[in-house]
Amino acid sequence: MHKVIMATSTPNTEYVCTLSEARIKQAEEELNEKPQWRSRDIQALRDMVLKKPELKIRTDDAFLLRFLRAKKFDYDRAFNLLVRHYEMKADEKNKSLFLNLRPASIKHVLEAGVTGVLPHRDKLGRRVIMFRPGRWDPSKYPIDDIFRTNFLTLTTLLEDCFPMRFKGIHYLNEPAVFDYIFAIMKPFLKEKILSRVHFHGNKYHELKEYIDEEHLPSDYGGQGPPFSNEDWMKTLMDSDSHFDSEAKYCLVKSTGKSETSKETTVDCLAGSYRNLDIE
Repeated sequence: MHKVIMATSTPNTEYVCTLSEARIKQAEEELNEKPQWRSRDIQALRDMVLKKPELKIRTDDAFLLRFLRAKKFDYDRAFNLLVRHYEMKADEKNKSLFLNLRPASIKHVLEAGVTGVLPHRDKLGRRVIMFRPGRWDPSKYPIDDIFRTNFLTLTTLLEDCFPMRFKGIHYLNEPAVFDYIFAIMKPFLKEKILSRVHFHGNKYHELKEYIDEEHLPSDYGGQGPPFSNEDWMKTLMDSDSHFDSEAKYCLVKSTGKSETSKETTVDCLAGSYRNLDIE
């Protein structure tokens, strides 16, 4: 995997591609990512960022590549997404979500087993996130902590994995609690996103279509060990200092008119991952 170096002063930190030939071909077909043009495309986006002194953000190859892939290497759309990402984080209505955004601050959510990542990938080679809202006790911590936990999980996976197009999210849920969370989120999600979310309830057998049975936890109808997020919790805890350094990157002032509704907030977050799969 490539090494991420957090610095705006080293724009020539090069992304080292370790993809298989099949993945390279897939990236070219689905994301317009051509190996011979990748460095040029990254530099084009970097130049756009450097022309905006109000953007105090990372400019290493790996970081900029995320936004190019999300928008199929369209420079303007990738730049707009990047700006919206930081505008969303700077919005007064959202600041509380990103204060102290580090794994140590959401350790209690991880210890409750609400979110985790399976050690094995699915049949398409993608990472599998386990989100179990039934483990959430709203009397002990707010839903913002759930958001932060899932945000940190997605961000960590994106740092280490090659993203491909988003095909769908599959939820196993404890209906009463999940319906409460979904009712909060649904008004702010576009129909296009909702169409890619699949609810399985307790129909664990349906997951065997996507995950090999020997890799599916035994408490979810598979033959693998019972689900545990201890390894994932350690992975996140070990990256605590990394997220501390992330906090210094920001939008110093607005680059223009920005919508600040909750709908825009959720859509911006989803937009960062809408065209992505976690490998």
